[in-house]
Amino acid sequence: MFDPLRSLKFLPWRSLLSAAITTLTLAKIFDLGLMVVAGQSPEMRDFLQTVLTPPWGLLIVILLSVGLGALAVLFLETWFSPGRIVGATLWGLVLCLLLTLIVIAIISGLTRVPAGLLDVNENVLIGLAVGVFWRGRRYWRW
Repeated sequence: MFDPLRSLKFLPWRSLLSAAITTLTLAKIFDLGLMVVAGQSPEMRDFLQTVLTPPWGLLIVILLSVGLGALAVLFLETWFSPGRIVGATLWGLVLCLLLTLIVIAIISGLTRVPAGLLDVNENVLIGLAVGVFWRGRRYWRW
């Protein structure tokens, strides 16, 4: 009998977690740097408030998360070479990105650091999945 969860046991979880942690840590550092610059410069704060209001704010968050998903696949391919990458590996990467994002949100909540652009919501999750599968489309199995 076919067991769909059996393939999850054999995924390269260490490589997937390393790629996810590296990607989202770099993104959080960029996000914090953007908040520091916005706090120091009134012009930058006004610009960011204008740009990040709806509808452009939603589009920017989705595009940013698509880029982060693609960057995670790039890190997985180049630095954390897990061997053969298939569709299940890409789904495992999406899961690792989600778990890493949740851990970063918990740490941000405990340290009272504002979430910024990286918040756990459905828009970010959809963007991450689209970015992972857009960049990793050559690894799909039809």
